[in-house]
Amino acid sequence: MPSALIIDGHPDARSLSAELARRYAAAHGDARILALRDLDFDPSLRFGYRERMELEPDLIDAKQALREAATVVVVTPSGGIGARSAEGVLRSRAAPQQEYRYSKAGLPEGLLTAASGRLFLLADTRGS
Repeated sequence: MPSALIIDGHPDARSLSAELARRYAAAHGDARILALRDLDFDPSLRFGYRERMELEPDLIDAKQALREAATVVVVTPSGGIGARSAEGVLRSRAAPQQEYRYSKAGLPEGLLTAASGRLFLLADTRGS
């Protein structure tokens, strides 16, 4: 499995975000790009948070890559791109006791093992 997982959270493959993800991957040898726009999954939570939905194969693969990555890099524009954004995917499909848990004090604790992470949050402007 690649040492770096680069999550491209922009809906347009021609965007600056997507280009930055590609260049970061090229500079880091065995990196894998996970372009959220290419994943086949239902982004709506049909039952809210009352019932868990079955994960689609693309999300199972994405979550496995996230668990195995030594470094996680998220490249995404800020605001307004909806449920297929990096935040939308993780918030809607992150599973308790897999990606996070709550402490006795009620605070969330991350369970992913990546040693480092980077966030490239681009301004929500034309082409980002």
